[in-house]
Amino acid sequence: MKRLIALLLISISLSACVSLKRNQLWEKGDVLRLEEKVSFPFTEKWGMIFLPVTINGQTFNFLLDTGAPNVLDLKTLEALDIPAYPFGMVTDAYGNQNPLNFAITDQFTVGPLEHKKIGALIADFRSVPIFDCMEIDGLIGSNMMRKAVWQIDFRRKMIHVAPDASHFDLNQATQLRIRTKGTGTPITDIQLGQTQLKNQTVDFGSGNGITILKEKVPPSSIKDTVAISYGNAGTGLYGARQDTVYYLRTDSLRIGPDYLSDAVLRVRNNTGGLLGLKFWRHYTVTIDWSAGALYMEPYQDTPQIKSTSFGFGTDMSRDTLRISSLTKPSPASEAGLQLQDRIIRLGTTPVTQLDYCQVLEQLDRVQQIQLTLENDNRTRTVELVKRALY
Repeated sequence: MKRLIALLLISISLSACVSLKRNQLWEKGDVLRLEEKVSFPFTEKWGMIFLPVTINGQTFNFLLDTGAPNVLDLKTLEALDIPAYPFGMVTDAYGNQNPLNFAITDQFTVGPLEHKKIGALIADFRSVPIFDCMEIDGLIGSNMMRKAVWQIDFRRKMIHVAPDASHFDLNQATQLRIRTKGTGTPITDIQLGQTQLKNQTVDFGSGNGITILKEKVPPSSIKDTVAISYGNAGTGLYGARQDTVYYLRTDSLRIGPDYLSDAVLRVRNNTGGLLGLKFWRHYTVTIDWSAGALYMEPYQDTPQIKSTSFGFGTDMSRDTLRISSLTKPSPASEAGLQLQDRIIRLGTTPVTQLDYCQVLEQLDRVQQIQLTLENDNRTRTVELVKRALY
């Protein structure tokens, strides 16, 4: 589901009202008996990193997210039957706030790694339709990961964890200086033209690439606009957010000591400042929180990734499926699709016979599709064929 997860952003930041005592929650916990490097595979689904996690003897499906602390889904908390306590206001990636609770997991195992007394927020992931389809039981966050050095090998789909960086061969890697938020989330600075962009989040919980706030982008650094997307720009902890997203080409982007030639930036009006998986999957990435260093080694034989798309996104409410985002130019915009068009059939199948997860799976699986649309009591049918948008 890489096309769909390009619209997904899972990121949690703590509001300024969080007290020092609550912030100390993210310092709790230890990784046990880690003396040598250990390795274990991960599964890539929906364009994201998933790992089986065992908590108190029960196994769950967790998403790896450096942009957040550990989080338990509400149903996971209920299955574990452990106490939860009030935490305070928590802000999602789009500035929406809600009060959340927290819990302490006595035993938390990922692959061969066993942790004790790890703090986790409690969130209702399953109330957000796309997260429900992803079957997220929780997040493996940076407050736990920073207890060791983690290396993600995207090409081999392997994770390696060691007590310190001496267990890795990093001679060919580029070093990027990082800092950490209170939750352990790594942040770094990048350069666009003559402008330094500070505090960009290293976010493995985002399926996007390089996202920058529009007001931070110097016009002189942009070569051209390759696409514009309207409508739902992403999904956070408390639901979707409307925004306009500009896809801009530049040859003036520097990350660490290296310039990226002909990069495409994802530029937003309301939120920005992150480096997501579409960027990081070109590298083996090693994060050493204690040393304040991230090491990135490119895959020399990895081809340019070109995701194909119909150019639209959907949401479903009360069994009504609508166009929620639209990219121009794209097959969808060229066929005349509009935001809020109602989709009543996929091919010959009425939408009323499908749940939302089946809709997303079908849109991802096929390269060509027939849609029957309704708007202002007018019904029409269009044929769309996926293509690379940029």
